[in-house]
Amino acid sequence: MPLMPIDRVVRCPRCKSKLSQSDNNAYVCSNAPCLYSTQPFPIMDGVPVLVDFEDSILDREWIIRKHGESLKARPNRSRGWRKVLRKLLTSKSATAGNSQRFVTELKGLATRPRLLIIGGGTVDGGSREFYKDAEIDLISLDIYRSGSTNLVADGHSLPLENESVHGVWIMAVLEHVLDPWRVVSEIHRVLAKDGIVYSDTPFMQHIHEGAYDFTRFTLSGHRWLFRNFEHISSGVTRGPGTMMIWAIRYFVGAIFRSYRMGTLATIPFFWVRYADNIANSAFTVDSASGSWFFGRKSASPMKPKDIVQFYRGAQRS
Repeated sequence: MPLMPIDRVVRCPRCKSKLSQSDNNAYVCSNAPCLYSTQPFPIMDGVPVLVDFEDSILDREWIIRKHGESLKARPNRSRGWRKVLRKLLTSKSATAGNSQRFVTELKGLATRPRLLIIGGGTVDGGSREFYKDAEIDLISLDIYRSGSTNLVADGHSLPLENESVHGVWIMAVLEHVLDPWRVVSEIHRVLAKDGIVYSDTPFMQHIHEGAYDFTRFTLSGHRWLFRNFEHISSGVTRGPGTMMIWAIRYFVGAIFRSYRMGTLATIPFFWVRYADNIANSAFTVDSASGSWFFGRKSASPMKPKDIVQFYRGAQRS
């Protein structure tokens, strides 16, 4: 897994000054007035925790107590019965195919492009190939430490130098942050000129991270969130068939007060997912499980009146 050394691009998440390493190899801010010039950032099994704890939902003591690991149990859905069930109950997402185009665009930006994955604690189908590609320098971060991350950070204050990466991949993350607009602003800041971003976020989905699930976006809302980016392409990840299965799962789960019962109740309706393949695009835009956006950093923001035309174009596509 070619995770790159991050020393030359990391910055203080609070003031964006350069970091230095103390005698015990902990990172501290080089800016004397900064709070973190005297409060070293924790390091967990070699993974630095570069978080402005004074302005984050994350808690220093909690991270140290858990040794950087996730508070929430995260079963591996890529193997065993979970993989079978997931394949049975969800239609094919556009993201896996889009990742190939993303890589092609990324490699056109630099001889050895630098890619930032926000939410890399779990390796999904869309990002799996990035970790195998020896021609990409990979920075993978999340709010917890895992075998696929080399940095623990909060997306609201990315601890990276301005214009330090060529691409950003952020999949199923923006619903879990308190201020998505601030996170996208940070993405714009750390992207190099003409840098690219791929974002995937839910629309008509139920809560799936408990207390850490905050926001949903329509296709147009997702586009407006990235209004400071040139539109390359966008679309629906999964349609109303997948959404129907979600609804059955949570309806039965609420009646029986059991997520497991809700999941079992969806199995006889596995065929509903195929409706995503034949659903009319005009209706799919309004009833999608989620949407994706692929864009390029731009100095010319989208105008408010353009969003209406964007929606009309999406319905016709």
